[in-house]
Amino acid sequence: MIHRSPGWAAAILGSPSAGLAPLSEVCIRAFESVAEDKEGLVVCEGAAGKTRVDWGICDTVRKAGKCLMPPSLRWRAARDLEALFRANA
Repeated sequence: MIHRSPGWAAAILGSPSAGLAPLSEVCIRAFESVAEDKEGLVVCEGAAGKTRVDWGICDTVRKAGKCLMPPSLRWRAARDLEALFRANA
């Protein structure tokens, strides 16, 4: 959950520091760095070094293929980013 105190969006997404990308751009790049299929499911490659490690009780298990939990977290992140960007518009 995003903490929404007065001016929160401007403080988070404000102008970049010397030579650094704005946080909004970093958030977008991070969000888009996760591969997904046409249904929106997160897809993990099976090639060596390309698998993903999940979280929780299976954080040592390397996974490949379609994942069910990451898309729900990604959806929530998308909603949080949308709220953040709308508040800063």
